[in-house]
Amino acid sequence: MSRTAHHNSLFIGILLAGSCLLALPGAYGQDLSILDSLRGVLPAIRQDTQRVDILNEIAWELTDGNPEEARQYLDSTFRYARRIRYLKGQGNSLNYRGVLESKVGAVDSAIHYFQLAIPIREDLGDRRGVANLYNNIGNAYDELGQYENALENYHRSLRIREELKDSLRIYRLYYNIGDMYERMGNYPEAQDFILRYLENMEPMGTTDGVANAYNVLGNINFEVTRFEDAREAYLKSLAMHQELGNSREVSTLLNNLGNFKDMQAQLLHNEGLNQGALEQSNKALDLYRQALKITSELDDREAMAEVYHNMGVSLKDQGKYWDKINEKEKALSAWHKALSYLDTALLLSDTLLNKKGVLEIYEGYGDVYRQMKEYRKAVRYSNRSLAIARQIGDMKFIQEAYEDLYKLHYALKDFPLAFTYVDSFETTKTDRFNEDRIRENARREVLYGDRKKQYEIDRQQQEIRLQDSELRLAKILQYSLFGGTFALILLAFLLYNRYRLKTRANRELAEKNQIIETERERSENLLLNILPEATATELKMHGKAEAKQYESVTVLFTDFKSFTQIAEKMPPEYLVAELDECFREFDRITERYGVEKIKTIGDAYMCAGGLPLPNPTHPVDVVHVALDMLTFMEAHAAKRKAEGRPVFEIRIGIHTGPVVAGIVGSRKFAYDIWGDTVNIASRMESSGQPGRVNISERTFVLVKDHFHCTPRGKVQAKNKGEMDMYFVEGYPLYHATPEQLEFRSRVDWPRLQDVVRNMLERELPANLTYHTPAHTEDVLQITRELCRLEQVDPFHTLLLETAALFHDTGFTVTSSGHEAQSCVLAKAHLPNYGFDNESIEKICGMIMATRIPQNPSSHLESILCDADLDYLGRDDYEPIAKTLRLEWEATGNKLDEDVWKDLQIKFLKNHHYFTRSAVIRRAAGKSNRLQMLQNPQLSPAKAF
Repeated sequence: MSRTAHHNSLFIGILLAGSCLLALPGAYGQDLSILDSLRGVLPAIRQDTQRVDILNEIAWELTDGNPEEARQYLDSTFRYARRIRYLKGQGNSLNYRGVLESKVGAVDSAIHYFQLAIPIREDLGDRRGVANLYNNIGNAYDELGQYENALENYHRSLRIREELKDSLRIYRLYYNIGDMYERMGNYPEAQDFILRYLENMEPMGTTDGVANAYNVLGNINFEVTRFEDAREAYLKSLAMHQELGNSREVSTLLNNLGNFKDMQAQLLHNEGLNQGALEQSNKALDLYRQALKITSELDDREAMAEVYHNMGVSLKDQGKYWDKINEKEKALSAWHKALSYLDTALLLSDTLLNKKGVLEIYEGYGDVYRQMKEYRKAVRYSNRSLAIARQIGDMKFIQEAYEDLYKLHYALKDFPLAFTYVDSFETTKTDRFNEDRIRENARREVLYGDRKKQYEIDRQQQEIRLQDSELRLAKILQYSLFGGTFALILLAFLLYNRYRLKTRANRELAEKNQIIETERERSENLLLNILPEATATELKMHGKAEAKQYESVTVLFTDFKSFTQIAEKMPPEYLVAELDECFREFDRITERYGVEKIKTIGDAYMCAGGLPLPNPTHPVDVVHVALDMLTFMEAHAAKRKAEGRPVFEIRIGIHTGPVVAGIVGSRKFAYDIWGDTVNIASRMESSGQPGRVNISERTFVLVKDHFHCTPRGKVQAKNKGEMDMYFVEGYPLYHATPEQLEFRSRVDWPRLQDVVRNMLERELPANLTYHTPAHTEDVLQITRELCRLEQVDPFHTLLLETAALFHDTGFTVTSSGHEAQSCVLAKAHLPNYGFDNESIEKICGMIMATRIPQNPSSHLESILCDADLDYLGRDDYEPIAKTLRLEWEATGNKLDEDVWKDLQIKFLKNHHYFTRSAVIRRAAGKSNRLQMLQNPQLSPAKAF
């Protein structure tokens, strides 16, 4: 969210050990044609070392598409290479594993594997490979934000490259090191390395690297206030990226140029030239809009949030310029627009869980309200900014928050509190200065003192290696002189006598080996069709496979509705062919997601994720399998209907829990799993519905952030009693278009809120104690929380916020059928704020869905319904319920305690939450409240 937009680091890719390629992020993909070719040649490979190389390459091709399978290959290949003492194979396995862990975000683990590979490369004398590994470790530390460690490893890689005179990679390391220095704020060193890179690489032509280097150079010049040099570098980088067709980088450069224009506006304002400042500010906004269009098309939410934040800050400053020339109305309009842009940035940052981004946005809110002289609102946002800064330990923003708070409290004439914040500000400023000085000294010690020391150590180690090599060579020559003559005489004699016998024996042996190898592969393939690979390997190595306890496995069962009745009308061969077609596709789907097929039982299919090798993604993997099975069966049913043939409808059930897995039998092997988890998964299937994926509560908790699910409440399961179940509805439903996001940013939301709030405060009847402005504020806040949890995009969040804002406005006219009257008021007001008819109809649909009994027909309507009755599962239920009772009684409905209690029990029993987030947050609390009402002897502690 920084006003100086982050740039792209070109060479943060992973270097292949021993390779001549520098891999850039996203350069790798699972190429199925290569993968199939590698697997195809594997059976023909006889030499152990070649098998290791092929297996490593198969693992590499699986890195992006199937990381868990790649891990399995690399682990087994490393053990195999170590067993046959093949150092190169071991080094490649470790390096590939480091690359894999880096790609999936396990950066600490990646560093571990890269470091393990270094001594192996050194033993092989592979200096180029060692340099690659140091570069990879530097990239990993960069990703962790440990810049000193990253620099140390980049410099080690550079020293080796300089020894090898590997020019191209030397230049690329210049870029990495310069980029790192720029982010650390060491601008002289950064400029030195970036200019070295450009000096050597620019003559080779326009490349991504050269374009990015000019962007970094622009950032350096911007930070050291050489603004014209920064502008020139940005424009050169922009032209190059446009020529290369790099949309993402073009958006970054437009954003940077917008920042440059904003800085020019500030400088003009400081000189009192506010008209000029306004012109530059408008140019900045135009550049931001161009950047926003590109980021919206790329659906890059992080970049979108940054641009919206920058637009908000730019408009905040524009309001200041208008204010200085006494254009108060234009200043107020600019500030309201700034708040609207900041609202959108906040929604995006909340969705991304970007705490630092949220912190900067709160700081922006505070600045806007301070300029509007709404000091108490500004204090509220500065306090929020301070809370997050403390949470993430960012001393810079803590210091800035203290400074803002003391100025705001001084403006409010709260002098004791203002001076308290002055003291905190000065203390933090001193602590930051000391901390920065200590860190700078440590950095200099690492980067300068250690650099010379490391050069000397490397030189000495190189000399020792050369001496050892010469000594070993001398010994070999000495032994060769003594034994060579005798060996040659003996060898000549033996070769002649055995030549004819050996030729014939080799021919016969080759024929037999071919037969044996063919049969061995056939038996192995047959075994792998029956057993998981890891279990089959264990069985071959030890003659048996132990049963294993797994703490978390996700089990899936399928069954066909009315299979018996349909089967009776079909010839047996057609029935078998039908099942075979379905089950073959199911096999392909399970293989795609790394899920293990267990068995088929008649028309039932059973598979499980998380075994024989445990993995953390198995619940999500298995639900993906289920949804793909449904998709296949729907297409299959359509085809059969068109052919006039009977249709199979599938039920799918899923549960997650512990199992025991192992081999059944001693001759006809069968891999199976046992435990209550299997039984419950079967009950999920039988308790489901055709064409639906029915999952247990335990599975729901593990997949709720990945899929939309509908709670079914408690459903009777055979021999298991009532169990909470959920239908998986699929993936998130909403995605805003760029035009919708642009509309979201234009809506004058603060003004709309003020209009509705004033209406409620002035016109709601005095006898309403529940349906008050406070209730509307509560529903609005909960709506925003649910939108974030349900991952609703900013545009549809705006529609929900608007529905929440208007949902009780009908009470200003009537209490009977107030929802319809709320829609009338929404339709009267919203066109003035740019809402089109389609959006207004959606908003009215949400409002009408809140009528009791609630009956939402869409995900958005479900969110508003849950927000409206969120309090039913909260700790503040009782005081809120009392306000509702008072409101009822004020209209002449006198309620004694028993009647009131019965009304609450009936309402709580009949109500249920619709969204997965509301169920998780509130269902248990509501259930406990119901128990307390039904059993008054329960204490709150027992109930909750």
